[in-house]
Amino acid sequence: STSNSVAFGAAWKGLIEFLSTPDRWQKQNDEQLGYFPITDTPSVTI
Repeated sequence: STSNSVAFGAAWKGLIEFLSTPDRWQKQNDEQLGYFPITDTPSVTI
């Protein structure tokens, strides 16, 4: 449907922006690791 395509496009755009700003996502990763024990975090496939 059209709404699914729009949502997918927005998610893809967000992902591209996320990956294009390594300083930002590195900081977020560091903060997340500070909040959650590494053994309890769900695995993320990159």
